[in-house]
Amino acid sequence: MASSPLVAATAQSACLGVASSILAQALTAYNEASNSGKPVSLTVDWVPVLQYLLYILISTPPNFKWQQLLESSFPAYPATKEQQTRPEKQADADAKADADADADDSAAKPGTQQQQQQQPLSKANTLIKLLLDQTLAAAANTLLYSVFAHSLRAAMHPQPALASPLDALRFLAGQWSSSSSSSSSSSSSSGEGPGPGPDFARVRWEAVWEAAQGEFWPMLLAGLRLWPLVALLNFSLIRSVQGRNLLSGVAGLGWGVYVCLAAQ
Repeated sequence: MASSPLVAATAQSACLGVASSILAQALTAYNEASNSGKPVSLTVDWVPVLQYLLYILISTPPNFKWQQLLESSFPAYPATKEQQTRPEKQADADAKADADADADDSAAKPGTQQQQQQQPLSKANTLIKLLLDQTLAAAANTLLYSVFAHSLRAAMHPQPALASPLDALRFLAGQWSSSSSSSSSSSSSSGEGPGPGPDFARVRWEAVWEAAQGEFWPMLLAGLRLWPLVALLNFSLIRSVQGRNLLSGVAGLGWGVYVCLAAQ
């Protein structure tokens, strides 16, 4: 059974998000080795990897729906006036004719599809989608990530470094303890041991919101160096939301590395 476009897009973004988080750790290890003159040694800390994966799983579905809403509201290739004013009876007759056509007549259908694909790109709709996506959506995504990252970081402080994906998953689920695992490679500098998992009761939400506001403009302006170009290519060249999500995911691989490095 084929998966829905939303599920496929979320899975695709999740894989790229995991890759970007691991790549960020690899770049950090390489830079540290270059500065110290020691050989590169990489041990993946799976806690931040799963943190970023969780954010991807939360943020991808609403962003996918947002892209669908933009395209349905401001289609890149809107129907012509002739198509919009076509009599209902004529449309029914065409549908019946298509249903009754034999195999010899089916050769005419690709021509009809090609004619639809040759409709001119609506520059006005493309501009509207670009502005909405790079203002409303960009601001919402920036705040969402900042609030998510700072609140989760506060909820799980002090945070261990876990080289086992299973231990990291148990930690995030609140079922991990340092006595049951040997994969913890670090602890809090204050000597306080890591707790069993995230505890949002310890989160100071006013501090989280203040931190999110403080990094809002730097992160938003950094995103403006990449995402407007990606959005313009998406809205002008790629017709399907699935294809747009793929291009955004590939661009997001590099953006994810930047975000993960900034979070370290």
